[in-house]
Amino acid sequence: MSSASAESQDVPKAILYSWKTSVWASVPLLCLHEKGYSEDEYIVKQVDISKLSSDTMTSLVHLPTVDPNFLYLAARDVDELNTKANSVAGAYIVDRAEALNRYIAEAEQQMQQKGGDFASHDHAKNGTNGGGVNSFEARTVQFLKEKKEANDVLYAIYKRQAGKEREQGFFDASIKAWTESLPDVLNKLEQEIKGPYALGDQVSLADLHIISWLARLIQIANGDVSPDAILAVEKQMGNGHHVGEKLKQFWASWIQRESFRKVWVNVDPEFDEDSQIQAWLNVI
Repeated sequence: MSSASAESQDVPKAILYSWKTSVWASVPLLCLHEKGYSEDEYIVKQVDISKLSSDTMTSLVHLPTVDPNFLYLAARDVDELNTKANSVAGAYIVDRAEALNRYIAEAEQQMQQKGGDFASHDHAKNGTNGGGVNSFEARTVQFLKEKKEANDVLYAIYKRQAGKEREQGFFDASIKAWTESLPDVLNKLEQEIKGPYALGDQVSLADLHIISWLARLIQIANGDVSPDAILAVEKQMGNGHHVGEKLKQFWASWIQRESFRKVWVNVDPEFDEDSQIQAWLNVI
């Protein structure tokens, strides 16, 4: 046996996880054949995706009813609203309003310089100008104005200008998010997690989504990065709700990982989940 053959046998084969009935799982297989890879250079392992719970768990933490961005700004009564209005959260709302006004003005100026204008609300909504030509600038203005409308609601609430009815609606939505929606998602995660990580002993992509979301919740609840910090979320949920043992183990396992320590200790209070996930992918 030649030394080259011996060396090739020592190199671990790449593993491609696939499923025969999945349309998109065929894409990497086609790519391997088109690029001339020999079938003895990789191993295809079949995984029944209908039995995987990773997508379920990822979907759970991305539900709008438990969005950390809302929970960060949520207020359950007047006292909490006043406290947040005078905190970083209140400053964020004000800064965002100013930034959106500035971006809209700049985008409208660019649109006018290119000869585009909104002939009607329908044209604006469809991203076209009066001449019926697709306009990137028009779509940008419309996108920013929609963001501004959503932010204006929060701005009015935080400035105590929204009126009692809208203010109470905000309090009710905040209470429901903390005392109903969040406990429901945490209970479902408790059922799905295999332990110590989402799918067992190995970290998966689902773990990165869950830990980014969970760490942010704990931060919002004024927890730190200790094993017991997850109990801060229990306090916020109230009504006798508890975090399950598997989630506690999940948290305790993650805070010991080098990737978590590198990323989370430097996380900015203005959390961006997508950037956190990418950061973990880079160091995990």
